[in-house]
Amino acid sequence: MLRLVTLLEHFIRKKMEEYSNRQEPSSAIDTNKEAVSDKAQVDVESIIKLSLKKLYVVHCNSTSQLITTLYSLASYVSSQGDIKLLILDSISAFYWIDKCEAVDLNKNVDTTHSKIVKALEHLTADYNLLVFATKPAILHRRQKERGLQSACLASGSTQHFEYMGKSWQKFVTRRLILTKHNEQASTRQIFSVLDSLTNTLKRFFICEAGITFIP
Repeated sequence: MLRLVTLLEHFIRKKMEEYSNRQEPSSAIDTNKEAVSDKAQVDVESIIKLSLKKLYVVHCNSTSQLITTLYSLASYVSSQGDIKLLILDSISAFYWIDKCEAVDLNKNVDTTHSKIVKALEHLTADYNLLVFATKPAILHRRQKERGLQSACLASGSTQHFEYMGKSWQKFVTRRLILTKHNEQASTRQIFSVLDSLTNTLKRFFICEAGITFIP
């Protein structure tokens, strides 16, 4: 939560500075900077508090809890009216547990995932929610395909291996593939993100103020 507050503060101050620079000439800004600093500090704190009041966090300990929570969110979203974004971190948190239970019960793990997708489809269709889900690369391609994968990484492209099943694959409309790069020449940890919709690749690093893209 403290990290989120820091990011919000950096973002709000940056936007306020950009807006101030558009409204007044530089000489006027220098003259009035000390006069408005206290008021700006109060405004930033107020905006952060207002933003955090709109953040609703739920912790789930199993897939069954996740499914139940998703269905119960319908009443909450309808009562609030201004909720537009649902973030799942991560959608595959209980993958191995579900996999083992599916084997014990002689079922396909996609049966469990399809229940999650059905609940999400209900929320997106009825309340026009945008769903953003993270999914770590816990599975990789077979040994015989790794040579091709290494060649793709060397050329700058990124391979994606899906393990969540057909129901999840059909539900996803856009995918951002994140890759960590080990560059000894750089003093920062460099990452890249590949957008499956536009097929564009961007590089970035993470600093105190958040994500900074590399031109």
